[in-house]
Amino acid sequence: MEETPTRVATIIIEAYGRRDIEAVLAHCADNVVEDYVALRQYTGKEEARAFMVELFEAFPNFSMEAGHQVANNRLVSTQWTARGTFTGKPFLGLKATGKSVEVRGCDFMEIENGLMVRNTSYFDYATYARQVGALPEDDSAIHKVLITSLNTVTEIKDSFSRLAKR
Repeated sequence: MEETPTRVATIIIEAYGRRDIEAVLAHCADNVVEDYVALRQYTGKEEARAFMVELFEAFPNFSMEAGHQVANNRLVSTQWTARGTFTGKPFLGLKATGKSVEVRGCDFMEIENGLMVRNTSYFDYATYARQVGALPEDDSAIHKVLITSLNTVTEIKDSFSRLAKR
């Protein structure tokens, strides 16, 4: 008997939480598309595998748990929370910082014949980047300098634009 879309999505999220790449891939179509909107899109099981290997090697204690789910006979939306400590190998070009992260997100999985054919994943990349040290904390001195600098650049561009229209 074929698994329901909700069950397939739950199995995949739980397998991510256990860092069980083979269990995830067993529930994916060969040409699966994993679209991590804040990062990039991965097509096919091998690209999906490579992403998971990189993620789990970077965050050796990675865990993920599902929250609310909404589904119909083909689509499943699952809120999730992922946690881990960035103590392993580099991830997306960034060397391990030793920092712990907790990120919330939502996956929109398309399930056909008991397999995920597409997943569009949205997550709070800004929070992740702050937690690993790639972005400054809100209201920190560095954050204030960056905002002031960006606003100054915008004001200069606006001034030049107004001058060019004369």
